[in-house]
Amino acid sequence: MRSSGKTHESLFRTDVDPYHLQIAFLLLGFEGTDRPIATQGSEETPKGDPVEMMITYRKVGMDQELKIKPEEW
Repeated sequence: MRSSGKTHESLFRTDVDPYHLQIAFLLLGFEGTDRPIATQGSEETPKGDPVEMMITYRKVGMDQELKIKPEEW
């Protein structure tokens, strides 16, 4: 989500342009799909390379980094 996008649908805010993020993933070897999901909320499984994400953060006053999957947040 860009800094001017819909914050109610996002976990994070960034100044990264979606185009540049897509180029970064392509350069890392990930491929897109030629069959995108037809509608939002569809029960279809997206086609393409799976990606696992982890959020690393530090609570105020703590020296230890914490890691969590976005879906657990």
